[in-house]
Formats: sequence, structure tokens, C-alpha cells
Amino acid sequence: MHAALTFARPRRPLPEGAVAAVLAEAQLLGLTGGGALSRAGRALAACLRPHTGGPEASAPAADADVADSRQETVLTALERALAADLPEPVDILLVQSDLTAIVPGRPTPELGAALERSSEVESRGGALTVRFTPQSVRRALDGGWSAAELTQALSRFSPSPLPSTLTVLIDDAARRHGAVRVREVASVLRVADPAVAAGIVADTALKGLGLDQVAPGVILSTAPAGVVLRELRATGLAPVLENEQGRLLISERPGSGRCAPAPTPARPGNEHEVRRRRPGRRELATLVGRLRAGEETRRAAGADPMAATDQCTRWRCCVRHRPRERGYGCAWPDPTGPCRNAPCGCSPSNPAGCAWPTLAGRRN
Repeated sequence: MHAALTFARPRRPLPEGAVAAVLAEAQLLGLTGGGALSRAGRALAACLRPHTGGPEASAPAADADVADSRQETVLTALERALAADLPEPVDILLVQSDLTAIVPGRPTPELGAALERSSEVESRGGALTVRFTPQSVRRALDGGWSAAELTQALSRFSPSPLPSTLTVLIDDAARRHGAVRVREVASVLRVADPAVAAGIVADTALKGLGLDQVAPGVILSTAPAGVVLRELRATGLAPVLENEQGRLLISERPGSGRCAPAPTPARPGNEHEVRRRRPGRRELATLVGRLRAGEETRRAAGADPMAATDQCTRWRCCVRHRPRERGYGCAWPDPTGPCRNAPCGCSPSNPAGCAWPTLAGRRN
């Protein structure tokens, strides 16, 4: 531990309580235990020792590769050390009649996922203790499991048949599950004439509105009220808009209707946050390979490697420099750096010799 702390020692004094916080976090991560380094802590300390290398190791182009390689080495060593310290997972579930169950050890991923969806954790430690409640069983049913699937999943890990108290709890929760159903609706249509209502539901042109007749004269739609009005009017009907009390809504401007403001478009630079992910070594190698393959294709085709391939880039680079006395100053893009200024061979007396694009009939 002293070697690891000596390597990470800062130049300025640490604030009060910083060392205690670092030690507490190390113990929480499993790097220390009982005041001493664990196997994972020793592996991390060995990977964090300073390395010395030649001049090529300090080149800026190799910094990213060295950092990525070192990070992968550290993560691999930590993964192996932590896996060696963890006990072997077990797939045994001991269910008791009081709706509690015990896993004598660390549960397997399959058993842990089943218990997470259908039970409440009571205690952790050398053994895992969970309890089945009506709320936990309903959570499993809400997740898509049926009563038979839940019973079968728990029976697969239990060495003995499940107690009747648990099976009765699962069956009772499944019997009441779904007694009340909630549907998301954007608009409601009230049609007094049953024939007109049947025609609206059966019209194929209105299939995109998500219409469903739930009662005589009552049709639900998943589309907003404005869209429903527009589509119904396109079929020749004359619908009107009403509020929640059934009163007719009159627009201030004829033909305008009531509409909600348009949402703010989400475009780059707006208030929406965009999290950028740093590409890995494999992605960078793939991109570099594509760029090099494109350069080889252009070079094999006999194209000028110093010429700009994008018309917008060529025009922008050309107008960046003003015409000189004897010739036009064109900015040729340099692949290894910024654009460099070079004459293109044309002159004010011979503007046709310039191969650059024109803007509004004028040479740039």
C-alpha cells in the first residue's frame, strides 16, 4: 500500500480527510481489506508503477496508444484478481413456508435476475435472503411473466417443491393482475349516428389515426385532435372540436382551429445535451484504414493528392486569399497541415485559366 500511495502522492498537501476518503473508497472497491492490500489492490499497485521508455515512447503520436494499452492491461489484471477472490456462484434456492428464500452463497446470473424481478432483498452477506410479497410478484407479472412462467422459473432452482403459500400468492396475484387496463389516448370522437361511427372505423383512409370503438358512439384515437379533424375533413365530414365538458370550442379566427405550438426543433447547438463517446483503438484503426484506402484509390486513379475534393472547401479556401498583382492566390489544402497559398496559373488577363468554381458568374 505504501508503494501505491508513494506513486500517487501529490505535490501540494492533501485536504483534511482526503486520505481517509481514499482508503474508504479503496475498501469499498475491494482494493483493501482489513487495512491491507487485497489481491486486486496488489495487481493495481503493480500496474501503476512508473515505466521508463526510450525517446520513441514519449512521442506524441504514441501517447494515445500507450494510454489505451496500459488501461486495458490494468482492467484485465483487476478483472482476473477480483474474479479469483469471489466465491463460486450457486444455483440453489431454499424456499420456506413463510415466503422467504435463502441462497447459500453468491447466486448465478440467471437466479439473480429471477429473484430481482420477483422478490425483495432482506439481507446480504455469506448468504442472500429474499422475501416474496404481493408487490414483488406483481412486479414480475408487470415485466411480462405469467404465473406459470414465474412458478417454473423458481422451481428450476429449488431442490424441493415450492411451498403452497408461495404458489397461492402467485396465483392470487395473477388472478387480480390486469383487472383494470389503462390505454393511452390522444383524442376521443363522439358520434351520434351509429352508421357514421361504423363508417369511420371501417374507412381505410383513416387507418393511421388508430381508431377503436369502445362503446356505441365513442371512438378512441391515438392521434392528436388537430390531426383527427384534418383527416376527417379530408374524407368529406364536418367535425367540430369540444372541450372536456362537451362544450363547443369556437376559434377566434375562422378556419384556424385550436392548435398547440410547434415543438422546438432539435438541431446541433440547441439546449439538448449531447454526450460524446471517445472512440476506441479499434474504431480509430478502422477509420484510418478507410482514409488510407481512399488515398490509395485517388492516387491510383492519377488524381492530384494536393487538390481539394470538396467544392465548398475549394471555394472557401480560394476566397480566403485576395488576388495578387500577377495571378490569383489559390489556397491548396495540405493533408499534413493547414492550407498553403500557391498560384493556380491564371491571371487577371486570363481568368479562364483558373480551374476553381465560380460564384454568381465571377471568378473567386
